[in-house]
This record gives sequence, structure tokens and C-alpha cells, in this order.
Amino acid sequence: MNFSALLFQILIKLLTEMTPTLREALCQLLEELKKKAEETESPIDDLVVMFLSGLLMCATEKKKK
Repeated sequence: MNFSALLFQILIKLLTEMTPTLREALCQLLEELKKKAEETESPIDDLVVMFLSGLLMCATEKKKK
């Protein structure tokens, strides 16, 4: 296994084990970043925010409330 794959596995494990309090705070931060990303010309900014939101399952967290 290469180093990148190992880091990705560790990241996924950490994201799945974090507390709901921290997940909610990160999702709120990503909502703010989404607004800023929409103001830029770079579509990469939008993709980064979408990717991170997906990893954290932020849309799922919103539906639970």
C-alpha cells in the first residue's frame, strides 16, 4: 500500500469516528466556504467544498435536524 492510500484510509477512519459536535461545526464552516467558493471564478474551489462536504456527509447531517 502506498503512502497516499494509507493517509486516505486514516482520514476516512477519523471522519467516521469524530463526534457529531465537531462534524456539525465543520459542516457549518463548509457552508461558509461554499459561499466564498461561489464568489471565485475557479470551479476547483466549488469542487473542493463539495468533496469535503461529501466526505463529512454534511447534507445528511442537515436532514437529521
